Amino acid sequence: MRYAKKRKKFLLKLLVLLSLFFLAEAGRSASSTLAGFFPHNKFFHSESFHLIFVVSLFAFLYRPIDHFIFSIFRRVLSRCGADYSRDIEFLYEESKAQMPLKELGNLVVNTLAEALGSAVVTLLVLDRKSNAYAAMSSCGLKPSDMSKLRFTDEHLIVRLAKQENEPLVRDELIMHFSWQEANVVVSEFQNLRAAMIVPVSVHGQLIALCAMGLRAGAKAYTAEDKRLFQEFSSKMGRVLGQALAMHELESMNLELRDKQATLLQSSKLSAIEQLASGFAHQIHNPLTIISGKAQVLLLRKEKMGISEEVARELQTIVKETRRAADITHKLAAFSRPRKPVREPLDFSQIVEDALSLISYQASLDSIQVIRHIQKDLPPFIGTVPEFRELFLNLLLNAVDAMSGGGTLMIKIRHLPATSEIEIKVSDSGKGIPAEHIPMLFDPFFSTRHDRAGLGLFIVQKIVYHYGGTIKAESQENQGTVFVIRLPVLKSSAHPSQGSSDSPASPQDRGRSASKEVHQYA
Repeated sequence: MRYAKKRKKFLLKLLVLLSLFFLAEAGRSASSTLAGFFPHNKFFHSESFHLIFVVSLFAFLYRPIDHFIFSIFRRVLSRCGADYSRDIEFLYEESKAQMPLKELGNLVVNTLAEALGSAVVTLLVLDRKSNAYAAMSSCGLKPSDMSKLRFTDEHLIVRLAKQENEPLVRDELIMHFSWQEANVVVSEFQNLRAAMIVPVSVHGQLIALCAMGLRAGAKAYTAEDKRLFQEFSSKMGRVLGQALAMHELESMNLELRDKQATLLQSSKLSAIEQLASGFAHQIHNPLTIISGKAQVLLLRKEKMGISEEVARELQTIVKETRRAADITHKLAAFSRPRKPVREPLDFSQIVEDALSLISYQASLDSIQVIRHIQKDLPPFIGTVPEFRELFLNLLLNAVDAMSGGGTLMIKIRHLPATSEIEIKVSDSGKGIPAEHIPMLFDPFFSTRHDRAGLGLFIVQKIVYHYGGTIKAESQENQGTVFVIRLPVLKSSAHPSQGSSDSPASPQDRGRSASKEVHQYA
């Protein structure tokens, strides 16, 4: 098809060039005739006069001649019915190459729009899940208009396409219906801004509808046009069928990948919870005994003659053992399976809980933690364990990125303009290469061999459960920032969010517990 278009353009340019050549000769002859009226004037007989005359003639007549030739050229080609049939044949030949469904749809609508000179061509493809035909590609329609186009068996044009299995021409159809049904036909064609709809079937199943507006010059479609597009439908059916099958297979693979991530983490969850719970219990008891012994010694310091220096050391032991016991208590809370309860969230407390579990590693790496949490945040209804896991995963990623020290910043604020809670977690670490950013939230993607690559995937799942958005911004050697926006109204509008069967919570809880055991073992 590209070669056919090039031939047309070459022929058009050749005609314009020949016209200009004859115009130049005519201009030269006219200038010579004009010079004959002034036999004694040297200027009229000079080459400069002839050149100026011809250039002036070009300036005045080039555009009208170009427009005239183009109109004649297009009119002659439009009269030749086989012209766009060749374009259709070329389209079929190009579409034989394996290409994604979306790319194939764009090729079809753009080619047909150019070949027919039509203002609008739209391809609607079958969505088997909803059993509806949705606009996938269009030349002439805005994306916002395309999103509204969904046709099911309840629509008359779909029933007619399945019944007739041949191109449907609007002006022909309305002649065979009562005025009520004719109005329905006209309305549905108008929604598509179409004059003809071509059904595309494979193995007896309607898989697509190709809606086309009037041809160039508002020409109606003839019986010959219907015949050509009937052939087009039979040929393109096989190609579109293959592309649709590949598209559905890719979608199934993506769903399977998500479910595999859920199953992989769920299969480890029970053992991890038992390990974390047992670890917390075994450590908590000795810490309690140590703290108790130290407090007994403090109470008897005068009887036992304990010096002030030793007493201060005992007080330090009591303080630090309490701190360690608090950490093990929180570790147990993270790993303890329980049905999530939706309640107003205290983001300050949730952040502190998550920070307490990474504070030791942060202090070892000389990481400064800065918090900016708005005090008068509007009520946000959610599940505390889910948001603990969300913050813990983001904080662990930030700490991993700053092994040589740096600044970890957490900002939480309300955006009144959009009624959203904005959460920003930024670090001053090594950053993320640009080519890795689109894959950050893919399951099992990790730049570290000792990581499962599920943390950010689970964070994204939690955010999506609450109707929010998440994005990453990063530059190498300049740090990374994760920006989460959660709609305040939706947090209480969907009580099913954050339920116990949510895939995000068990997965990330398993990851959280495993990381905590590694750090504090």
